[in-house]
Amino acid sequence: MRELTDVPFFPQTRHQCGPAALATVLVYSGINTNPEKLGPQVFIPGRAGSLTVELAAASRRHGRLPYPVTAGLESILTEVAAGNPVLVLLNLGFDDFPVWHYAVVAGYDGRKNSLVLRSGAERRNVTGASRFYSAWRRAAFWGLVVVPPDRIPATANSQDYLREAAALEHIGKLSEAAEAFDAALQRWPGNEAALLGLGNVKYTQNDLQAAAAIYLRLVQSLPDSAAGFNNLAHVLTELQCYDEALGAVHRARSLSVKGDEVGVVGAKTEEEILRKAREKDYRKPCPVPGMK
Repeated sequence: MRELTDVPFFPQTRHQCGPAALATVLVYSGINTNPEKLGPQVFIPGRAGSLTVELAAASRRHGRLPYPVTAGLESILTEVAAGNPVLVLLNLGFDDFPVWHYAVVAGYDGRKNSLVLRSGAERRNVTGASRFYSAWRRAAFWGLVVVPPDRIPATANSQDYLREAAALEHIGKLSEAAEAFDAALQRWPGNEAALLGLGNVKYTQNDLQAAAAIYLRLVQSLPDSAAGFNNLAHVLTELQCYDEALGAVHRARSLSVKGDEVGVVGAKTEEEILRKAREKDYRKPCPVPGMK
């Protein structure tokens, strides 16, 4: 048995089902909001409701990482046991005549084979597991945990988690994306996508030395990473480390397959390095520790 008694409750009035459920998990994650504030962000008048994609997007805009929970009832129980309430979409009607409803799973009781939901007008809606499962199945098993970016959900795998971290970066939530990539590297040390993502964030933040150090860390741990060497070459060029940049881009091109993106970009990077090297006096030490 596990129940997250401190999960807040917002009664779901007409057309406030999605905003209320989203407010529940956002407030629990530390965001100061309510259904009234969220309504204009996620409610679609033409559908008289909220789409799942809008709920995930609104979570990102608030600096939170939405992670899908779709791997069966056990995944929901695992997340709740880890302290993460799960926002779910249910179909309370039939396959041909759906009645869509959002709720938040805040607890379960294995002995009674039941779940505790924040749902409708009830703060503590106790629902049998089989009934819940049927309604969840009719909604294609859609579920979501919404967590601070430095907290990895209990059921997360690296590929899906890093995709969500990259989505934060894409919308300009750079500090939050960096936290997520850092967390990923603690869980999955040496992960190429996490190192590339963190390096890209530092580059976008114009912290060139930090970006170079991260890319260098990547190619030292994964010496066959063509993307890592190419990115390293690019940032070294901006730091006027032209000899070192040429070495990195040559390595990137040697690892790439003919005609692939890294090879094409690498050729352009090499041209840029040679052009800038001719224009600048680059006979000064490279400021990146570890570069020779």
